[in-house]
Amino acid sequence: MNELIEYRITDIKTETNNTRTFFLKPCTIHYSYKAGQFITFEFDFKINKVNRSYSISSSPDTDQQISITVKRVLNGEVTNWLFTKAKIGDVLSGSPAQGKFTIDYTPGNKRDIFLIAAGSGITALYSILKSVLKHEPGSNVVLVYSNSSIETTIFYNDIKVLGIQHPNLTIEWLFSDNPNILRARLGNFILEEIMNRHLKYDKNNALIYTCGPEDFMLMVQISSLTNGYNKNNIRKEIYDVTPAEVEKKYWDEQNRQVTFIKNNIATKIEVPYNVSLLDAALNNGISISNSCKAGKCGTCVCRLKQGKVWMHYNEVLMDSEIENGEILTCTGHPITDDVIIEIK
Repeated sequence: MNELIEYRITDIKTETNNTRTFFLKPCTIHYSYKAGQFITFEFDFKINKVNRSYSISSSPDTDQQISITVKRVLNGEVTNWLFTKAKIGDVLSGSPAQGKFTIDYTPGNKRDIFLIAAGSGITALYSILKSVLKHEPGSNVVLVYSNSSIETTIFYNDIKVLGIQHPNLTIEWLFSDNPNILRARLGNFILEEIMNRHLKYDKNNALIYTCGPEDFMLMVQISSLTNGYNKNNIRKEIYDVTPAEVEKKYWDEQNRQVTFIKNNIATKIEVPYNVSLLDAALNNGISISNSCKAGKCGTCVCRLKQGKVWMHYNEVLMDSEIENGEILTCTGHPITDDVIIEIK
């Protein structure tokens, strides 16, 4: 990780028994972020350095301070430190805001926006929810939020207030302890019923953003596609950043010359067939922002100016973005000898 920024903790708020929000002040003059993005922090525990990414729960459009909301993980090295040691005034080192789990807002838009969360997956969607309500008061916004109980629901009271303040927001709560099985767990049948009941505008223009456990998001994705929603409008935020198993590890066994352009300076290097574009660049002193190295976060996205690149895994880029030249360098391998890549 590179381009570290210092973030000073200005306040800490308890959300639930195992969840806290940390309010931060970036120690830099110019700072900006988009709703739905995350920050990757570097924690130095002397024995080793550990990186952890946390979604931003604040909105750049409605909140004065940037914040992250963290759920404590059993035996989690970082979350245990944050809950037991971190205090107001402490400084954390982290990346600038990153990630592509964002929405392009258009004032005057009238479309359906479904935000579907489970548990702590609400964090990024809460940021998006506040921004979309600010930017698109004419859109039909539906939040579907699944939890084990009211007591464990992050932002429960704050979201209820938003529902009162914004008549274009509908909230569908699901709690596992609800005796009514139709309001207990989100499945294909219940999700289809909810979306069909609340759909107001053209289905092809509806946005579907989901965050939660992998199986939960897969269910949302499959159900949405089965019911005719546009695949290019379905986005999910990935928390699991373990490298993916792929059937074919490499395109071929040929090393290739690749030119990287950064700040109008071109550098040509050899990229071995068994090394990703990102690692090859870093090994040659070429800096590219990165986080997961697993094709799941989008931090390392660059623009392909010439040639062809094969990505052995991609959970981030849509077909339209790939057609526009965007590539993941962490899972990308050159498959022609004329590759030119522009680093953002």
